[in-house]
Amino acid sequence: MWRIRDWNELFENSRTRAYDRLGWVPIPNKHDGDGYTQLVDHEHGASHYGVWCLLVQVASKCKPRGTLIRDGGVPHDAESLSRLTRIGAHVFREAIPRFLEIRWLEDVDDSDLSGGCQATSQERNGTERNGKEKNSRPSGVPVGILEEGWDSENWTVAMRMHVDAVNKLWPKRNWERAPMKPEDRCMLLKLAYLAVTRLSQDWWHTALDETLRGSPRKPIGLFKTLLWKKPRVEGLDLNAMLDAVRVPEKPATKAQA
Repeated sequence: MWRIRDWNELFENSRTRAYDRLGWVPIPNKHDGDGYTQLVDHEHGASHYGVWCLLVQVASKCKPRGTLIRDGGVPHDAESLSRLTRIGAHVFREAIPRFLEIRWLEDVDDSDLSGGCQATSQERNGTERNGKEKNSRPSGVPVGILEEGWDSENWTVAMRMHVDAVNKLWPKRNWERAPMKPEDRCMLLKLAYLAVTRLSQDWWHTALDETLRGSPRKPIGLFKTLLWKKPRVEGLDLNAMLDAVRVPEKPATKAQA
């Protein structure tokens, strides 16, 4: 199947990563690069560039984003792209080899999709800036079950951070319209735990402060996006760490243990 190369650096930004579904996609406006000049230096160069823009738009709605794949994990081909965009399949058959040649497009198999785009909301918020994916799951050391830090003191601190973030990111007026999703509350608690036991509380508070200063329309999405920055720079797979966290109802105190 085909995947758009460097999707995350070129076609994602902090706003797109806040959405599970896109109705638009940012496209670079550079016209002096080697790939662009090579593409348009062709009898049908303008037509092929138009096809490229269509591929980007289609890829922005795929799961994972950036990978030309249909529902059920079936790869797109010239015929399916033609049906979707109402452009002749022969145009795609002519243009796609050129995209592969100039390295705007790449062939991947199923095992490469962990470096693709967002398949879930967690992967969406873990989008990588180093060419790997998000919403995604960068390669790293496998993570076991993370529960050794859940002593009573750490649990109390993490719960306090979690409640504080919920109140600030989802104020009372929002609760009156709709409660926060349980999965968001659970993930925020797991992230607070990681801040207390594995990463740093400064990481958490800095991201929360930046989110509140930005006054975004979807504050939880921005908060999660900002939280992914530090682990990504350090080469950590935050998604895998979240999957490994087990949240107890309330740990026993050291005296009880």
